[in-house]
Amino acid sequence: MAGIAGVVVAPEWRGRGVARLLMTSAMQRALELGDVVSVLFPAVAAPYRRLGWELAGSVTRTTIAAEPLRALAAPAVALRRATAADVDAILALTSRHGSASRASGPLDLSRDDVDELVSDPDNFCYLAPDGFLLYAWDGKELRVERLISESAETTRALWALVGSGASVVRSVYTYLPTHDPIHWFLDASAGPDVRVEPWMLRLLDARQAISGRGYPAGTTADVPITLSDDWLVGCTGSFRLRVGSGSGELVPADDSPGSLRLGPNGLAALYAGTPMYTLRGAGLATGGTPEHDELLDAVFAARPYLIDSF
Repeated sequence: MAGIAGVVVAPEWRGRGVARLLMTSAMQRALELGDVVSVLFPAVAAPYRRLGWELAGSVTRTTIAAEPLRALAAPAVALRRATAADVDAILALTSRHGSASRASGPLDLSRDDVDELVSDPDNFCYLAPDGFLLYAWDGKELRVERLISESAETTRALWALVGSGASVVRSVYTYLPTHDPIHWFLDASAGPDVRVEPWMLRLLDARQAISGRGYPAGTTADVPITLSDDWLVGCTGSFRLRVGSGSGELVPADDSPGSLRLGPNGLAALYAGTPMYTLRGAGLATGGTPEHDELLDAVFAARPYLIDSF
């Protein structure tokens, strides 16, 4: 994934197409680096939308009072500080979490990532038999970077450990999604404050992006799709979208009168799970059939979110 941030044009050069040249060059560079999708947080959506990025999901910053976390009354779960010797165990946990949570695109950690995280003296890293916690100070707050748990007992224990800092900090914040299990343990006393920031998505290579995405295991589809993209040849052409057994592919095919027709914006929104009814209402999809719309809604169903803010 190519993350794009800090796009600025000097005042004397604005209105001359510099941003368009910059962004189209960034697309090509991302492809050279092997990226197949791109994400950005728009200060203004219109310029990016014109180049094929489309609103797709949100990152949620949830702030929680620390004292109610401490009051979760942690059960007797064995917790210990993680070290470099635990890299394999942490990688196994994160891999299982991405699959079990049905994340369409989990933020995977590499061996070097984990080694750096557990070796950084500013991080608090803890390991349970079925869970992993990473948090750190951020000014007068604590920021939970990662919290993975495979049981309710470990969920309570790890969050209570974070809440043990309530004697010196009032609040904890995290970018975990709003369907993270912690929300099922909180009541009004925790005062969770959720702030939502939208992000935009673009596909850079449609065939690789489709084959790299996860799909619901029980769904199948064979739908004709015609893609058009003024900027990238890898997102242009006529295809059959075939999905089955949790995998998908775009197979080149002749153009069909009944094809669903998408530009880069419609393709990005569909990829992120936006319902076909919404795409048609927004003018991002034409052609196709009602039966195919139902199939596409099923195979692309997702809860789009990011846990990384950049």
